[in-house]
Amino acid sequence: MVGEKKLKVSFICSEYNPFHNGHKYHINETKKSGCDAVICIMSGNFVQRGDIAVCEKHIRAKTAVLSGADLVIELPLKYAVSTASYFADGFIKTAAATGLSGEISFGAGYDAAILEKVSSIIYSAEAEEFALSKQTEGLSHPKVIAEFLRMKSDGKEENVLSDPNSVLAMEYIRARNQYFPSASVNSVIRTGVSHDSFDCSDTFTSAGNIRRIIYEGVENGEFMPSFYSCRKFLPENAYNTYLEAYSQGAFPSQKDKFDTAAFSRLINMSEEDFLKINNVNQGLENRLTDAVKNSGTLENLYEAVKTKRYTHSRIRQIIMSAVLGVTKKDLLNGVSYIRVLAFNDKGREVLHEMKKTALLPVIVNLSQADLSDKNIARDAKLDYLSGKLFSLCLFSSDKNNPEYEIPPVYIK
Repeated sequence: MVGEKKLKVSFICSEYNPFHNGHKYHINETKKSGCDAVICIMSGNFVQRGDIAVCEKHIRAKTAVLSGADLVIELPLKYAVSTASYFADGFIKTAAATGLSGEISFGAGYDAAILEKVSSIIYSAEAEEFALSKQTEGLSHPKVIAEFLRMKSDGKEENVLSDPNSVLAMEYIRARNQYFPSASVNSVIRTGVSHDSFDCSDTFTSAGNIRRIIYEGVENGEFMPSFYSCRKFLPENAYNTYLEAYSQGAFPSQKDKFDTAAFSRLINMSEEDFLKINNVNQGLENRLTDAVKNSGTLENLYEAVKTKRYTHSRIRQIIMSAVLGVTKKDLLNGVSYIRVLAFNDKGREVLHEMKKTALLPVIVNLSQADLSDKNIARDAKLDYLSGKLFSLCLFSSDKNNPEYEIPPVYIK
């Protein structure tokens, strides 16, 4: 219809592992930009730090919608467990595939103008040339880029690279420039505590600290007191949702079960299998197979494999990709479908609009995936296998085939 108002949405990349007050603050601040709806593109059952999520993706998506999001769709698994650059690519490619217009919104320590300026410096061809010229000096890539930024900035931007959220935000901007240039950028200045800090500030703490408290409670046989101590850091609806999931044996996931399940896959992998995983090269495949033979836990495995060149976080991502079967080739195949996890009435309106604009199939579970398409079939297989693996890591599960049986959550 001529003159019909075009929907404007804000896209947020998220893990919500678990959802807390800082996440709610971000959504509320994002809404002040004047968007019609907030779409969260959220990691599924496994997350970017190379770990199992604290609970199943539909439960986490539900907490987001209860706390202000309108629609939650899944960040494809292969991107969700990969490096920051691929993580950002997956987010932006998924957002662009909706066919909707609007902005990307993220939490960071600096405003959008500064982040866009720094991004244009560190992702330039000149920066790449500088990094190549420094290879023989043995410096890590982040240190080389920091040196280049000091050379090219006026001094006001030097500390940007020391803020993890801003570093990831600049990856979003880089990917936006490449895959979704029409989207604007909205940087919400973070409040409370820093990323993964164990500090607390009034009703704010990091998701990493909440996970630490929860799992220490599980280990000590005192889950409920530990979880209750986190109550002030969570929106009330989120706290009650997680409490209900706990009563059903679906929260939190069991890390010891994941260790066992992960090793059952890793011990069957050869050097050739590891070479198919992103960032495995220069003999790392041999180091990995040897470490698997001589390690009994994932933490011991990480320690055995890490080097100055391969950091602990990079090794975690490599191991997780190996466990889930995510290969270099998978990352190059792009996004093949849009998976809906949760929505409210406004989100349902957005989905109706997406039926007209989406560049990829929009599905609610794998039963709707067109397996005659080889890329869809491959991604569906990854989702299926990861869903089965995750279900093995719960206290109990009433879903034998979760990727086919669990419907999206509708909050009226």
